[in-house]
Amino acid sequence: MSVKGLCEGLNNLSSNDINKSAIIKHGGIPVLASVIRLKFKKEKEAKQEAVEALWKLAFIESNVEIILTHLTFADTAALEGLKKLQSSDDSRLREASKGLLHQIGLIDIHDELPEQKADSSADQPQDPPPSYEDAMRGLHVMISYNWEHQDRAIKIRDRLKQKGHNVWMDVDKMRGNILMAMADGVEKADAMLMCYSRKYKGSAFCQAEANYAFKLHKPIIPVQVEEAYDADGWLGLLTGMYIYVKAYSDEVMEENWPHLLRELENVRKV
Repeated sequence: MSVKGLCEGLNNLSSNDINKSAIIKHGGIPVLASVIRLKFKKEKEAKQEAVEALWKLAFIESNVEIILTHLTFADTAALEGLKKLQSSDDSRLREASKGLLHQIGLIDIHDELPEQKADSSADQPQDPPPSYEDAMRGLHVMISYNWEHQDRAIKIRDRLKQKGHNVWMDVDKMRGNILMAMADGVEKADAMLMCYSRKYKGSAFCQAEANYAFKLHKPIIPVQVEEAYDADGWLGLLTGMYIYVKAYSDEVMEENWPHLLRELENVRKV
């Protein structure tokens, strides 16, 4: 098995909370940390999988001290490598590295200076997106989703806008530092629509976003965007605390649309 294949397997297994403990117990941290030290450019994809796996493992509070102790005492070279990856030209690797360092308490993403926006011009002129300040007027609804179900999230966004709601999702607003944009979106939200699915549960970015909203006591409205999926693990605990709305197809979304609007109105009344 290749290094990338091993790390990819551990990353996938880390999406399950039971597996998180098993990976720790059977020495997964030293293996994943050792990959971060690799200096070959061709191993970049393996590093992406390793860092994301460690980030997911760090969402279990008892694992944080184990990971932190290993990086700060047993494998300082891996820690230095992880810090350098914050400047990687690969956005996935860069943001996962920042996410892991933030999760284990070594950096605060709010202390970072905003990155400069890239000076990019499209072939065809486009209207500028609405400013973030415009989206803040009235009730601010943030849509949290995995890219696998972006089309469904966009349909929800567009219908909410038609009803006069202010809606923000990263397809419109995120630029530069993804983690800082995620944090700002959650902090300024009056409510979060959590479009959950299997892919959502397995994403460290999605879990970080959902956990942060819960930590800040933001109202969360779970929206099921994958049919026949019963959330489990950390996602099951979170969705079990709220009334969820089904919206995994156009027909089902239409049927449950009044329910979703009522939930948002309840947030407005709080």
